Amino acid sequence: MFDSFFESMSLARRLSLGFISVLTLLLAVAITSSYALKLQGERVQRIVQVNNIKTALANDLMDSINEVAIRSRSAALFTEMDHKQLQLEFNAAMVAKESFLRTERKLNAMLADESSLGPERTVMADIFAAKKKVFSETEESLGQALAADNVAAVLTLSNRVRPAEIQLRAHVTALIDLQAKISEQASRDVLALQEKVLIAVGVLVCLALGMGGTIAWRITTSVTTPITRMQMMMTEIASSQDFSRRVPVDRMDEIGLSLVAFNTMIEKIQESSLLLMQRSKDIQTMHNELNTS
Repeated sequence: MFDSFFESMSLARRLSLGFISVLTLLLAVAITSSYALKLQGERVQRIVQVNNIKTALANDLMDSINEVAIRSRSAALFTEMDHKQLQLEFNAAMVAKESFLRTERKLNAMLADESSLGPERTVMADIFAAKKKVFSETEESLGQALAADNVAAVLTLSNRVRPAEIQLRAHVTALIDLQAKISEQASRDVLALQEKVLIAVGVLVCLALGMGGTIAWRITTSVTTPITRMQMMMTEIASSQDFSRRVPVDRMDEIGLSLVAFNTMIEKIQESSLLLMQRSKDIQTMHNELNTS
């Protein structure tokens, strides 16, 4: 069915079909690769941007922890401070605590997104549990310092606050490291996608080349085969002087019309040859009659 449809097309349409098919496949290659890379690039960009924000917020958490630790230790260790200075340290520690809580709420809001990973939420749950103990124990130490009980404040810091702070810092550090791993994984995903796109591009290019070669071969054979057949017929007619032979015509494109014209020419030559032979016979007959007379 395809062969009959292909043979019924003109050469101009066949050439157009070949070029359009190759160009369409190449265009599909370009669109597919660019679209895939664009989507993955946008995805990675979003991941990196969000991770940068999360990392910045995690660093803010660490700064708040350090600020609370500095203020609580200043109040407990510097015994020469008066009550007003101790109150300032207490207030500064509470401000750092509120800053921590605000940052924590921002992180929780970002992690509420469905795209967030389970490990991130687990780390945030650990941070939430650890900070409750740190802040409660720190407030107790600051209260002892305000009551001028520096020994109790130092013991509270050493025995209860410091271990809790170590755990809290470890959880915050884990969150920062996790964001770095997520960014690295996104970069690896981009590289993997690039490899897949290159493979797809290679397959499509090979397909385009194969289709282009097939169409070129079909067009070439559809042109050269009837021309070769016509040349052979001309040679046989010239050698045998048999003008009754004709070239088969199975198509009506440019080549088919040329074959029709060739057969018409042979037919005219045959008619002229028959007429010439008849006139030669007539002349011979007249010549014989003259000789007899």
